[in-house]
Amino acid sequence: MDYLKLHFVGDQDPSLFQTECLIGGRRIHAVRGKTSGAFAGQGSFHWSVAVRALSVLAIQTSMTALGHPSDPILVGDRGSLAASLDYAISKETHWLLDVFGVSDGELPNFRRVFKRTNSGRKRSGPVALSFSKSFLQTGAILIRLNSRELVTIAEHQALLEKVAAREFQATG
Repeated sequence: MDYLKLHFVGDQDPSLFQTECLIGGRRIHAVRGKTSGAFAGQGSFHWSVAVRALSVLAIQTSMTALGHPSDPILVGDRGSLAASLDYAISKETHWLLDVFGVSDGELPNFRRVFKRTNSGRKRSGPVALSFSKSFLQTGAILIRLNSRELVTIAEHQALLEKVAAREFQATG
């Protein structure tokens, strides 16, 4: 089964520190920073608005798999989290390749991970993103905070509120 694990750090101002993804039998790791540094052989990402959007969508999706009665869809207009992630996907930004890897045919795996509506906002109205069906299964998205897996909806909700609502400041 394909999966995505997001590892957050921090109590008052949590941010994504490391990712682990298994797609098509290939495990891909990425760590926050300009390079992988001490984590040789791993990809890297900046704590950007688009990465925060990925984090919010993943937390929402994990909550739904635990039984939270919501649709795990990120929706928004220009300047929103949804638009930022949609833009990163459209531009095939390097961090998406580092987090999700590429398939044997050199196709970016993130193309199989996300479903999008009104991508690039080609029509009037908001863009909407969700994870593909394989990532909607229970256990397909795992969330960790300070080295501890979150197992309740309440734990997920507390992290979601901090990650989604905070004033954003990018860090390496």
